[in-house]
Amino acid sequence: MGYSAMTIRSGTFGLVSLACHNILMRIFFFFATIGDGISHSAQTFMPGLLYQKRQLEKQGMRSLTARYLLKRLILMSTIAGVVNSIFSKFIANNAGSAFTTDASLVSLMSEVSPFMGIALLIHPLTMAFEGSIVAGRNLKKLLGTYVFSVLLLLAQLKFACTEFVGVWHAIVLFQAVRILQFGPLVWKRTASNL
Repeated sequence: MGYSAMTIRSGTFGLVSLACHNILMRIFFFFATIGDGISHSAQTFMPGLLYQKRQLEKQGMRSLTARYLLKRLILMSTIAGVVNSIFSKFIANNAGSAFTTDASLVSLMSEVSPFMGIALLIHPLTMAFEGSIVAGRNLKKLLGTYVFSVLLLLAQLKFACTEFVGVWHAIVLFQAVRILQFGPLVWKRTASNL
């Protein structure tokens, strides 16, 4: 819903903006798959570690393996985010002619690419936290945070987005808010209660 709303809003700024948005979204989704893989890793390995943590704490013992996995996921997310950001901005800034011959479109891609880069910088971390929430079966919190995040994104697009680059400001805000929502929940969930 959020990405569709971004596309609809981009269309209100003209055909060049819409074309630019579609090209940047293709680049974004190409690199976003890395963050999705990190999310899947959290969903695969975290449930067993959270279960182990609960069982050991019932016996009065500490388990730090879930926290250790979370720290590794954060490290991998940071590295992946930096690589994603660098390469995606490089493609948007230097390979625009591979997508179009329209000079105004290539110029607009270069103008907006820093915000796509920032969104891709933080996307893997967002996905690591989201995957950890899914792994912990905390679906009510996940749903509640999504409703808030999507409503905030839609409000940003409708009321604060006065030019095309604002669409990409909105996705950066969306990713940042999700990190702020998910991060503390996951950090607390993986902490030892002893």
